[in-house]
Amino acid sequence: MTDDSDRVRVGDRVTIYPRGTKKIWCADFWQDGDHKKQSLKTTNKKVAVERATKLAAELIGGTYQTPPPPMTVEQAADDYIAYLQTENRAKKTVVKYRGVLALFVEYLERNRATRLGQVTASHLDRFRAERKANRHQNTVYCESMIIKQLFKWARSRKLIADNPLTDVKLNKQPLEPKPGPTLKEVNDLLAAAGEPLRSQLAVLAFTGMRSGELQRLKPEDIDLAGGWVHIRSRPGAETKTRESRKVPVHPRLRAVLAALPAGRREWLFTAAPRATAL
Repeated sequence: MTDDSDRVRVGDRVTIYPRGTKKIWCADFWQDGDHKKQSLKTTNKKVAVERATKLAAELIGGTYQTPPPPMTVEQAADDYIAYLQTENRAKKTVVKYRGVLALFVEYLERNRATRLGQVTASHLDRFRAERKANRHQNTVYCESMIIKQLFKWARSRKLIADNPLTDVKLNKQPLEPKPGPTLKEVNDLLAAAGEPLRSQLAVLAFTGMRSGELQRLKPEDIDLAGGWVHIRSRPGAETKTRESRKVPVHPRLRAVLAALPAGRREWLFTAAPRATAL
């Protein structure tokens, strides 16, 4: 029961009062003929009056919107992943996002914040500090951006009234130069490797393509007459940038590509057949 002496009138349409054992302030009002109650999410009377005053102004101005129903962060993350899949995001991207969000959900559960509306900027700050203990700073930055994207998407879908991470600024660390192998190291690798690894290493070394792109090369991607290796982004076998490109055939690579076995096959490089157990 609430003592009438605890009820505070704010404007002409809103009354607030503390509710429950925790004495969280609640707003009581009518809108379009419906009686509504809305938690002001504070035990501080002064803050409650400020929020109720804003609520009263929205009711008078016709801009009031019913707060979205409570949703867990885990459910929002699942829905966001489904959205990414609908948008045909790369499989590796979806797997990465799912893993990062699962880590954040697990962290929130340990800190008793399972709903979207319970998350604050401080939760992200503490999560980042925890991850920084055993992860590279660039990894922590990427994970934090994924979490911010989740909440930006949730706000765009009206799953939360306000995005608690909007004002969180993340500083991207400058890239650290990583030296590639020297020509001598490349020559030593090629000299030590047998086929088909030698040819595969040569393609990687003299085109600069990614290993996944090498795996998806097809015979028709090699244009020795024109002097190009085409790295094509295909449905189900997209490049990282989702764009196709071509790389000139290096003089040392021409002989390697010309010596590849001819014949009708789907892929330029294939793994050796597995031995069948007797």
